[in-house]
Amino acid sequence: MEEKLSFHRSRGVALLVLVLAAFVLLSVLAAVVFGVAMQTSKIENWQADHNDRLRLSYLARSSANTVIEAISDDLASLGASEAHPIDKKTSVKLTEADAVSLDIEITGDASPYLLVKTKASDGKAEPVTVTAQFNAVTKQITGWGGGQ
Repeated sequence: MEEKLSFHRSRGVALLVLVLAAFVLLSVLAAVVFGVAMQTSKIENWQADHNDRLRLSYLARSSANTVIEAISDDLASLGASEAHPIDKKTSVKLTEADAVSLDIEITGDASPYLLVKTKASDGKAEPVTVTAQFNAVTKQITGWGGGQ
C-alpha cells in the first residue's frame, strides 16, 4: 500500500513541476513580447516625429523660396539700400485652427545678399527654421541653412 501512495505523490510532484515550468516559459515569452512591443512603439514615435519635422522643413523651405520669388523682381519696393537695410518680419497662419504657422523674416541691404529666414511650427513637433541666402544681383539662392 505504501508503494501505491508514493507513486501517486510522485505523479503530483511531476504535474506541479510541469505547471511551474510552463508558467516560467509563458512569463519569459510574455516579457519578450512586451520588450518587442515597447521597441516598436519607440520606433513608431521616432518615425512620426521625424516625418513631422521633415514636413515642416519642406514647408519652411518652399515658403522661403516663394518669398524670394515674390521679391526678386521688385527689391526696390522693399526700400533696400546700403543706407537703409531691410528688416521685415511677418507671421502667417496657414489654417484657421492655427495648426501650422510660419514666421518669415527678411534681412539685408540687397548689396548683394538678402537673408530669408522661415520658421515653421505646428505645435506637435519641434519647430524648424530654414535660412536662404539670396543674391540680389544674380537673382539666385546661393545657400541654405537649417532644416533637418
